[in-house]
Amino acid sequence: MKIYLQAWLFFAASLRAVSVYFGFFDVAIFQKKLFDLQPDKVNDLYGRTFGIWTLVTCIVTSSCAYDLHNATLFGVTWLSFLCAFGHFTSELAVFKTLSIKGFLSPAVVSGVSLVWMGVYYLLYRDQFHSPPPPEDTSLRKTQ
Repeated sequence: MKIYLQAWLFFAASLRAVSVYFGFFDVAIFQKKLFDLQPDKVNDLYGRTFGIWTLVTCIVTSSCAYDLHNATLFGVTWLSFLCAFGHFTSELAVFKTLSIKGFLSPAVVSGVSLVWMGVYYLLYRDQFHSPPPPEDTSLRKTQ
């Protein structure tokens, strides 16, 4: 199961990388394909902000896929999918900026990721580790 979840997370990170490209270089795709109900709300600033946020989540997701049993990375990655799911759900239901068509792709990726990662954690939580805290040398007395 581990290798499949890692492959899925690398796949999700690659989809996020594509969104980074669109955010910086082709924001019109967001207007046509994603926020199709209110495309006028999507501008270059939004694209760059979306691109930076998505770049961070892409890096986190790739890092988690590489070191799957790192509890901190796993938790942060899971939360990034929760934020994405919440963001797109609110844009659909509350702000009405996107249609079901625009909602489906991010909802499927984030939803599948949330469920799969949750189940994986419940099944294999004894294999997770947290990196040790850095040693604080500032409190040492010099002799």
